[in-house]
Amino acid sequence: MANASTLEGMAPGRVKGVERVQRAPEERFHALAHVIDVPALERASRWQRADAAVGVDGVTQEPYGRERAAHLQGLHARLQAPRYRHQPLRRVPIPKGQGKTRPSGIAAFADTVVQDAVREVLEGIDEQDCLECSYGFRPGRRAHDAVRPLDQIVHRGEGAGIREADIVSCFDSEDRTALKEMLALRVVDGSLLRRIGTGWHVGVRDGEAYVELAWGTAQGAVRLPLVGNVSLH
Repeated sequence: MANASTLEGMAPGRVKGVERVQRAPEERFHALAHVIDVPALERASRWQRADAAVGVDGVTQEPYGRERAAHLQGLHARLQAPRYRHQPLRRVPIPKGQGKTRPSGIAAFADTVVQDAVREVLEGIDEQDCLECSYGFRPGRRAHDAVRPLDQIVHRGEGAGIREADIVSCFDSEDRTALKEMLALRVVDGSLLRRIGTGWHVGVRDGEAYVELAWGTAQGAVRLPLVGNVSLH
């Protein structure tokens, strides 16, 4: 459970969610979309890496930042209308070693900004539900933090060894309907849930080809580690 010191560095939208969850751990959130305002979008836009791969729009941090205020006002207006539409993802092969690659779906810059703003709000809620023994893709936690307690358990003789496992094609095989049901256990705000789901249903552009995703979600989206943790939890 987060305390006052851990709340200090958090953005306002996330602080509100954390404080509400602490007051009522079983609460379901009916009104959250309004938290994704222009300041929230601005924070998300500045988090994007300058050297990140580009989506189908070809936009990067540098040109977006030159007219950031105008871009964000327009983006917020589309979200409020609602006239916002997630653009197709651009497929990029990511090296995995031994000559292998995995496909990654890169979103357009504005879509990444929206995803990150949504992630900030959801993280403030779902982070409070995660178990203490969970370390993957969580703020302020690294792989070394996970190794330390395992090392202590083995040295105390409480375990004979450590087993490593991997979920094959974790995001590619996600059940979208089940994910929505899991998120709805905490978030009842239909507007926010639609913004989360928008990116799940867009197709992927691979060169000249356009592919619709009938199942799962394309890897690469900034919100996926969070919804993956919700699913695993």
